[in-house]
Amino acid sequence: TPDYTALASIKWDSKKAGVHLSTDMNYVGPQLLREIRFDTTVILSERESPAYAIFNALAEKRFGPITLSASVQNIGNFFQAQKEPIFQSKGWFYQTTSVWGPMKGRTFYAGIRYNGGLSMKQKHDESVPHGH
Repeated sequence: TPDYTALASIKWDSKKAGVHLSTDMNYVGPQLLREIRFDTTVILSERESPAYAIFNALAEKRFGPITLSASVQNIGNFFQAQKEPIFQSKGWFYQTTSVWGPMKGRTFYAGIRYNGGLSMKQKHDESVPHGH
């Protein structure tokens, strides 16, 4: 577990233009890593992972009942395997206590959402039983 982490985000919405933009940053401080024998009785070494930050972005545009979205996760393409192997072979087993960072790099997503023409308030009103 890192000694400290930080999360910051910026969001902008324009209901008139039907646009939502957001970005966030997740900072993870150094973590103490221990290499432990398989039977967990002996700590073979201790070291610290590097600190790192991950940036993400999202854009959405509404066209009537349809919303198009696109996002990028891990914009800087940082992942642990760039710095060191995720699994370190120690005889017949793998030392997974050395996993400290993201497992995959930059990822792109795109989506289409159909709202069915109903607003969120209309959806809520229709889902609540009447007469209670």
